[in-house]
Formats: sequence, structure tokens, C-alpha cells
Amino acid sequence: MDSKDYYGDVLFWLFRAKDVDLTPYLTTRLVDDFASHIRLYRRALDRVIKHRKDGKHLDNLISITVVWA
Repeated sequence: MDSKDYYGDVLFWLFRAKDVDLTPYLTTRLVDDFASHIRLYRRALDRVIKHRKDGKHLDNLISITVVWA
């Protein structure tokens, strides 16, 4: 493939993207996704802090997944 093929593909997707209505996504979905990410992060952080206080060190991913079970 040469650069002309890529240029045509990029133009195709640019023209398609301009027809997409992003308002619903930016006003509801994006905000909801961000809020749920923050909630998940805070719960994970609380659990890590709790286990550190209990003397259990979470050294790797396996021990973190066991905590969530």
C-alpha cells in the first residue's frame, strides 16, 4: 500500500465522522463512564489501603484478584 491508499481511507473516515452526532455521547455516556471509573478506582484504593492496614501486602496482580473474589 502506498500513501495514496491511506489518504483515501483517511478522507473516507473523516467524511463519515462529520455526520456522527456526538452530543448524546459527550453529554451522558462520557460523563457516566468517567464517574463509574472514579467509583471503581476509589473502591479499589480503599481495599488496598484496608489490606495494607491488616498487614496483607498486595505484591502482584494475583493477590489483587484474590482480594476482589
